[in-house]
Amino acid sequence: MIKSSVVITALTVLLVPASVYAGRTNNRLLSAVEHSDAARVEKLLKREGIFDEKYKKKLLKVAQESVEESEKWASLLKSKWEITEYVLGAGIATAGIINTNSMLKIAGVLTGAYLLLKPYQRHTATRRLENAEDIEEMIKNAPVSAEASDTK
Repeated sequence: MIKSSVVITALTVLLVPASVYAGRTNNRLLSAVEHSDAARVEKLLKREGIFDEKYKKKLLKVAQESVEESEKWASLLKSKWEITEYVLGAGIATAGIINTNSMLKIAGVLTGAYLLLKPYQRHTATRRLENAEDIEEMIKNAPVSAEASDTK
């Protein structure tokens, strides 16, 4: 009786940390996919891989949702208003610099700078879309680990 309880306790002590580690690894991979962090996804896929077909489908679904959301942002920001905003921002910033009233000068420079910096936001949206598409391809091409296949 004592031997069996010692064996059960030892197995529990050994299996619980492995289970917690596997859950934490899956959460890190899922988090990286949600945040379109292509470098981290690639690193985690190489190191740990995907152990389950069901989890691969879940990752693929999250990646596809990320691509769709990134496409919305990238397409929303690509319009004829981009050039208008840029020219308007340059004009307002120049008027702010030329103006002698200190309050109007500050307001003009800040507003102009805001409108001039918007293209960087567009670049970020486009880069996020590219990362999301890369992640989706990585997950599609990632094999399900042989260890998981052997246990079935």
